[in-house]
Amino acid sequence: MGVVGFGPLAEIIANHEKGDLISVSGNMQVKQWTDKNDVAQTGYQVFVDRLSALNRGQYVYY
Repeated sequence: MGVVGFGPLAEIIANHEKGDLISVSGNMQVKQWTDKNDVAQTGYQVFVDRLSALNRGQYVYY
């Protein structure tokens, strides 16, 4: 699932590493399209309003 953030949230999202524990809340958007092989595809994205991260044993809220 894609995660989209703007401003400072975008930097935080871009800098997290695989395996980091994060929680996001926001608006989910569903997109549907037909690929070049005429196969129906569905994609999901969350536009982040709030992010919580567990870094080095402490919760950090953004």
